[in-house]
Amino acid sequence: MKPLTNGCRLVLDIGKTNKKIVLFHGREPVHIEKQEFPETEHDGIRSEPLEELARWFFGLLPWLARRHRVDSIAVSCHGGAFAAVNPEGELVAPVLSYLNQPDESVIRDFEALAGDPQELYRTTCTPRMDRSINMALGFMNACALYPQLRHQANAVLSLPDYLVMLLSGTRYTNMTYLGCHTYLWDFREWGWSKVARAIGYAALAPEPIKRAGESTSLLASWRRRIGNDNAVRVMPGLHDSNASIIPYLIRYGQRFCLHSTGSWCVTMVPAETPQLSPQDMQNNILYNISVQHKPVKTHTFPGGILLSRNVERIRSFDRSFSEAQTDVTILQRIIAKAQWFYIPDLSEPRESVTHDGTAIAPDAFLERLRRDAESTDRASAEYYALTVIGIALAIHDAIKDFDFSNVEHLCVEGGFRHNQWYLTVLAALLPDIPLVITDIDEATALGASLYAGLVADASAVTEDVEAETETLGFSESRAIDARVLDKRDLQQYQRTWSRFYDSCRARSSIS
Repeated sequence: MKPLTNGCRLVLDIGKTNKKIVLFHGREPVHIEKQEFPETEHDGIRSEPLEELARWFFGLLPWLARRHRVDSIAVSCHGGAFAAVNPEGELVAPVLSYLNQPDESVIRDFEALAGDPQELYRTTCTPRMDRSINMALGFMNACALYPQLRHQANAVLSLPDYLVMLLSGTRYTNMTYLGCHTYLWDFREWGWSKVARAIGYAALAPEPIKRAGESTSLLASWRRRIGNDNAVRVMPGLHDSNASIIPYLIRYGQRFCLHSTGSWCVTMVPAETPQLSPQDMQNNILYNISVQHKPVKTHTFPGGILLSRNVERIRSFDRSFSEAQTDVTILQRIIAKAQWFYIPDLSEPRESVTHDGTAIAPDAFLERLRRDAESTDRASAEYYALTVIGIALAIHDAIKDFDFSNVEHLCVEGGFRHNQWYLTVLAALLPDIPLVITDIDEATALGASLYAGLVADASAVTEDVEAETETLGFSESRAIDARVLDKRDLQQYQRTWSRFYDSCRARSSIS
């Protein structure tokens, strides 16, 4: 069969549930395969669906590679997943989900090895996260659950690097994964952390890649299967957050802030050196490592989770409610009156609405609003606006002390880029930074593909590379008029909201 396109780059993008294979010709996706693989569970232990993923991906690879004449392959993946393999490259234990809760004894052993938690945070630029999201803790949990891991494994690889090994035979430790909320990398010494050495992870992992632009070749056996005698380049694995930032590094160099929105809203600002202030640590700020091997200051917040939760509350009584709200007078009225404030929290008992510091459960407040409002439509819109304002304020509260002196563009991607109210509040809170609304739908896959395209020239990865705005899917034409919100009203509303929010967080830390 004659290939439909020549010189395609293939990206395997591994989300927590959704998996995608995206083929790019230049910067355009020409073919997308999608599949959902939920986690597996056995005896209460949750694992990544690696067997199903491998069967699907490697089953499609020969057909896709022949049809589109693939010349390079990249793999991106969510964080917190690793594979332990023996000398033959076989798994010696399941690839555990980061949603597993380690036993208390494992946590105590880890804390004894890790030492002072604040010093651990400062050196690894990693806050304590729930369950096994911190990969060092996940590794100790895996060793406790599967004791054979320590004496049968001769290598431990991030999940994307494990798949790269199956494609190329090369074992990597990629920096974008190693430096993303793992506790494994010391940002001060720029080497393995004391914890990584103490728990035995550093002894098993391949030497971290120190040079941007590293790549390897597809195994000859795979080249025969896809009918390509030419060298097919295979990139080291990529953490998905650090893949999604690549289009912006290409377009804007270091001079931008990326606000990637979805279930989790991730705000990233490239930096020259990692610096954590006491306020940063209170806000659980972390640092990633980009493909340029430079630090990226990062904040994560469950904005999409909270917004979806509250939309469900609204639709429990107003099934016709639409999130496409554009009437800014509702925002103006809520902010000017400064009567009610939404206090976001993933913990539903702590999520609340207040006007005097007394917490009211969202469901109870919504019932009151329905009773007092002129109409169901008005109650729905006002509660939705209250939620949007609270989420925007919470994100701004965490990032307001970021160094924006070098930031020329605030780029918003993901689901919230369609939310006019959210964009209006965000623009008003950060009035000195122009907003860029992107039209990129597959940012992670596009970033991985662009990296594969640039990696042949290492200098293209480590230097600023300009690209046409239109071809990368950026749009600066959609104006967001932040002036519709009165500056003094917003500042007063924000001060009152901050007082309640800080009080709520103080109570949470005590409990």
